[in-house]
Amino acid sequence: EDYSERLATLAEDFCVYPVYTPIQYTLNFDLGLGGESYYQQILTYDRSEMLGAPDPSRAHYHFSGWRIGDAVYFRLDDLINLASEPSTVTATAVWTPVEYSVFFYDRNGAVVDEQIYTVEDYEITPPAVPAIAHYDGVWESYTLTAGQVDVHPIYTPTVYTVTFYASGTAIGSDTYTVENMAVTPPAVPEKVGYKDGRWAAYDLAALTDLTVNAEYTPISYTLYLRSHGGQIYKTYSLTFADVLTLPTAPYEGVTGHTFNGWTYTLTAGGTVYGVGPGGTVGHLCKVDGGSITLTEQWVLTPYNLVFDANGGTGGGTLTVYYNHQVDANGVGVPGPGTNGDKTFDGWFTAKDGGDKVSIDDNTIVTWTGNRTLYAHWSGCVASGTEVTLADGSTKKVEDLTGDELLLTWDFVNGCYTVSPIVFLYDHGVAEYAVINLCFSDGSVVRAIASHGFYDRDLQSFVYINAENCTAYIGHSFAKMNGKDAAEEYEFVTLTDAYVTHEVTGSYSVWTAGSVNFITNGVLSLTPLEFSFCEKCFAYGEDLRFDQEAMQADIEKYGLYTYEEWSDYLTYEQFLAFNGPYMKVAVGKGMTTKAELLALIAQYVNPEQ
Repeated sequence: EDYSERLATLAEDFCVYPVYTPIQYTLNFDLGLGGESYYQQILTYDRSEMLGAPDPSRAHYHFSGWRIGDAVYFRLDDLINLASEPSTVTATAVWTPVEYSVFFYDRNGAVVDEQIYTVEDYEITPPAVPAIAHYDGVWESYTLTAGQVDVHPIYTPTVYTVTFYASGTAIGSDTYTVENMAVTPPAVPEKVGYKDGRWAAYDLAALTDLTVNAEYTPISYTLYLRSHGGQIYKTYSLTFADVLTLPTAPYEGVTGHTFNGWTYTLTAGGTVYGVGPGGTVGHLCKVDGGSITLTEQWVLTPYNLVFDANGGTGGGTLTVYYNHQVDANGVGVPGPGTNGDKTFDGWFTAKDGGDKVSIDDNTIVTWTGNRTLYAHWSGCVASGTEVTLADGSTKKVEDLTGDELLLTWDFVNGCYTVSPIVFLYDHGVAEYAVINLCFSDGSVVRAIASHGFYDRDLQSFVYINAENCTAYIGHSFAKMNGKDAAEEYEFVTLTDAYVTHEVTGSYSVWTAGSVNFITNGVLSLTPLEFSFCEKCFAYGEDLRFDQEAMQADIEKYGLYTYEEWSDYLTYEQFLAFNGPYMKVAVGKGMTTKAELLALIAQYVNPEQ
């Protein structure tokens, strides 16, 4: 304390006491919003009272106290005596954001959810809009405005689509809702082959997207199957929607053709369509109550006609068609070629034996199936065979010179006659299949290849070969006793026939006019290509052509005159080859004039 005056008097003793001055400090109140201090107060330590600054306020916040350092003071009195030395203390306001509610309601006004937000966190998660069947719901638009927000649902009817289809193509569509249960269908389009178009029944009460298809009634028609000959043999009652499986087989076969299904047209004169055997057809007739006819289709069947040269150098294969010329493809009938010294006897139906076939480029195919013709080459008889001469004596075939006259049989007049040798072929010595023919009188004829003998049982000449020889055992054949004998001829039975393979000579003999000759007493002939006469006429009972039938044939077909052939051979040759009767052979289809000319060129005038 101040004691200066007391010292001046010095009147007495005194005590001096210390005097303390309380410190003062400044307390700033900061709202914490970055602006100037909200309020300021100067305080004296231990002597001041807080004047009570008013509580601050802040929009959308609650005041939560003053922060000094790490401490928060909620009462103003707690801020006294905070400083022990002169200083400035700042108290910063603490703010807590106000929480606001967002209420979501259903259509009846009941709260379905509450979401909280502040001005510092506007993020909320709206709940799902309560579902109402057949309606689409959304929350009404709202704004978080720092206060309570009420949000209500907005509902609109669900829109359903009905789509109309015809044959897989959408034709049109319309929509409906639970509040408007009506749609307008498009017109049903027409459909080929169908009638009475309509939309299938549908029910909008399903309240869903719908697909409605057009329904039609197929038209009805009749389908006929017609044979190759024009006969309707099958009738089907069909609708346009039906698919019919056709038969695999035709009504009846067509000779020389292969069934190839059916053909039809949809309009008169229109495109021709085809369907194979066992195929399917449908959707053909587009006229209700109409009809359509399917006609059998046939194609020519190609056949192989094989010409087997049978040891010769020629032959070949042709493709032929029934009822067409053999040379339909312009290739031509192949020749047999050559076979050593053997004589080509013609084409036959079997390798050995069989029937002789007259065939050229113009021959009409009258058979079906593949066929093989075989060239036959004359070997006739083996060495040692006795040939009867004109005077009744015999001479071995290998000793003949070709100048001899032979005793032969005239089937026109039924008597012996004398004929010169036209052809005498020596085929050479080689290993041959020799056909040994044993007769009931002890006679044995040794033939080679195919040789002709008169068979009384069949009343014709038959050609015996290695394959068929045993088939004639038991048949009767003409044995020629000679013109001076009591019985000029008799019939002997073939008792045995067998084949041996041996080295021997082989010879062919052909006589003028009568063609035949006598071998070891048995009437025989060499089957050359000119051997038409012995097949041309029917035989009677007495080694003579049936006179009545022969005359009928001559009247029907006529006889050739020499003048018709004089450019190609002499008169003697014309008679030697039975020229007049060849017209009957041609008339019966056994040969043709073109074939005869070819034979003349081959045998009579080979230089041509």
